Amino acid sequence: MKVLFSCVVAVVLLGAASAGASANYPSLVQSDVGLSNAPACDLCHFNGQTGMGTVTTPFGKSLKARGCTAGSPTSLSTALSKLTTDKTDSDGDGVSDIDELKAGTNPNVANASADGGSGPPASNLPPPPTYGCTAAPGTLPLVGLALAALGFRRRPRTGLRRARE
Repeated sequence: MKVLFSCVVAVVLLGAASAGASANYPSLVQSDVGLSNAPACDLCHFNGQTGMGTVTTPFGKSLKARGCTAGSPTSLSTALSKLTTDKTDSDGDGVSDIDELKAGTNPNVANASADGGSGPPASNLPPPPTYGCTAAPGTLPLVGLALAALGFRRRPRTGLRRARE
């Protein structure tokens, strides 16, 4: 039973590490580009749903095409730098992605304007949730450790008590 519990805890901890691998990407985009707010997950992920295979927005595809990979903050910074250098315009509206982000417009929507235009401006999106891709990294592993502590705490052995009495 103890071995099974140990295996479950290991899977939870390993899964937690990979699930939060890119959790800091919105704040990295914010700092690298110089934005006042971190963008929402739907800047790169379809409908803001994170996970493998969900980076399907034009901006997200442009980042991937320039070497951005999950779990590698360095690759994100490099890809953002290449977007700037290349003056990449993922939505084809004549304004570069980085300039759109700085202006508070959405680089996934052609001709989006700061007042709403044809798509929601990136800076006017609601604040990100405190769970999912923007959750504080490291919180899920703490849950796993707490579960492990509960499972491995010393339990009184009834057989030993009876033998001593």
